[in-house]
Amino acid sequence: MEMKCVMVIDADLPAGLIANTAAVLALTLGKEIEGIIGPTVKDGSGHPHEGITTIPIPILKGNSQKLRS
Repeated sequence: MEMKCVMVIDADLPAGLIANTAAVLALTLGKEIEGIIGPTVKDGSGHPHEGITTIPIPILKGNSQKLRS
């Protein structure tokens, strides 16, 4: 089964809360969904980067009414 994921966050929140909400949700997904975090990868300069997601996670906006529906 192909895994798909999207975050929908209330666009009426201040930018800092939107960023914090996305970060907290991402950490939770990484902990709870096995295989969503891939192996350490190296960039073109050879520097390692840990915790790269194995699937795209678009972040969409909505208002509180859209989120309820």
